[in-house]
Amino acid sequence: MQIDLNEGITSRLSLKNKVINIEKLRARLIGVEGLSIYLDIPVNTLRCWVWQRQIPFYKIGRLVKFDIKEIDTWLEERKENVVN
Repeated sequence: MQIDLNEGITSRLSLKNKVINIEKLRARLIGVEGLSIYLDIPVNTLRCWVWQRQIPFYKIGRLVKFDIKEIDTWLEERKENVVN
């Protein structure tokens, strides 16, 4: 495993010919507080949705994380159609 910092601000992790952009990986998973800001809803509401299994999430040890792409898909599925 080697870390290549020659790419400037964006660091990259090279692992057996696979290159992973660490900044993009970090930005993909966000915590409860981050998603609360993203969705503009209270943290307690999110915690209730997690407890009730109403929103897609990951448990990493004791941490609750959300995949921003899955959240965007989840939001699209709940989008109400407007009738003209």
